[in-house]
Amino acid sequence: MLTMSMATGLAVMTGFIEETIVAFESIREWNFVRPVFIGDTVKVYLTVLKKEKRVIRNTIEVGHVTMKVQVKKQNGKVCQDGVWSMLIKLRE
Repeated sequence: MLTMSMATGLAVMTGFIEETIVAFESIREWNFVRPVFIGDTVKVYLTVLKKEKRVIRNTIEVGHVTMKVQVKKQNGKVCQDGVWSMLIKLRE
């Protein structure tokens, strides 16, 4: 779970979702493929699977983004993966 939490922070640091997240909607199909040990280095890889506009409370337009997330160790092997869905601000 700590690695998944770190992956969330790394995803925000990519700049793709930094300061744009309205709500983290769901984490689906999360798989713990390999263990992560103290001293390991992890990287997060995001791939957008789906995006669409949504309206919240009949007034606020947001983007609904579904993305595949992979967390890889220093050897390039996947240690965790899954699908995240979130609501993000649209460009003005």
